[in-house]
Amino acid sequence: MMTTYFCGTAWECGDRNSHRALQLAKKHIEEEYSVVGLLENLNHTMILLEHYIPGFFKGASDYYSTKKVEENKNSHPEQSEKVMQKLKEELKIDIELYDFVVQRFNAQLQYVTQNINFNNYVNEDDTNDILYQN
Repeated sequence: MMTTYFCGTAWECGDRNSHRALQLAKKHIEEEYSVVGLLENLNHTMILLEHYIPGFFKGASDYYSTKKVEENKNSHPEQSEKVMQKLKEELKIDIELYDFVVQRFNAQLQYVTQNINFNNYVNEDDTNDILYQN
């Protein structure tokens, strides 16, 4: 689904197993999106949005840091290895695009934290978490 969204409306984009759709999605992400955030890394997403799109997101990380955010506590049964393998097979292209987005996200975050005075974005306690994340 993620590949289809970022790919666009070209006929190849309707095929979830299309490597051409994957390449188009990557191209569109690189050329059309300043930041593609990660929900599991929302604090750092806010930092990137503030840096790359300050006219809209200035102060977003400060605002977000004041909000209480809780993880989903709904119980879900563990999935069998067979189910997980089937999902990996069916979502292979989306997983590859997700890995691309994570790599890009981390490169952007590294750039911001190493080359910009990011103390404007985060408090000092978060500095080591940002600089030394995997």
